[in-house]
Amino acid sequence: MLNKDFLFFFPSTVFSGHEKMALKILEKLPKNVDCILNSKLESKFCLKNNSYLYINLYSLIKTLLKIRLRNSSVTIIIISGSPYGFLIEKVLIKTLLFELIDYVPFPELKIIEDRVHHRFVAFFNKLFVNKRILIDDWQVKYSAVKNCVVVKNIVEND
Repeated sequence: MLNKDFLFFFPSTVFSGHEKMALKILEKLPKNVDCILNSKLESKFCLKNNSYLYINLYSLIKTLLKIRLRNSSVTIIIISGSPYGFLIEKVLIKTLLFELIDYVPFPELKIIEDRVHHRFVAFFNKLFVNKRILIDDWQVKYSAVKNCVVVKNIVEND
C-alpha cells in the first residue's frame, strides 16, 4: 500500500547518466522509496521498494489513477534527462492533480534548442512543474521554473 509522500518517476526508456545518478542517490536513502518505472528500465533497478511498472501511456494512466485513489497527497518527482522531454507525462500528472517536481541535469538552455517545439516547452514547464531540482547554482537563472532547489552532485562517478 502506498503511504509515502514522494514517488519517483523514471519515464525514460534509456538508462543514461542522469538516471544512474538518481538511482545511486535513491540507493543511499535511509528509507525505502516507491518508483514508477518504464518497463524497459526494470532490469536496472534492484531497490528494496515498491516499483510500479508501465509499458505504455494507457498503463501509466491506470497506475497513476490507482495511486491517486489510494493517497491524495503524493508528490511525484520526475527524473528526466532533459527539461524538454516527457511533456505528455507532465500534463497527465498535473491533470490528475499531483504536485510535480522536475529533476533535470540542466535548465532550458537556448543553445540546446534543436527542435521547433523546444521553444514552447519552457512555457509548459512553467505551467505544470511546481518545483525544479537542479545540480548547480548557475542554472537557476536559466530555468523556466523559478521555484528551484539546487543540489550538488555528491555521488561519485563509476
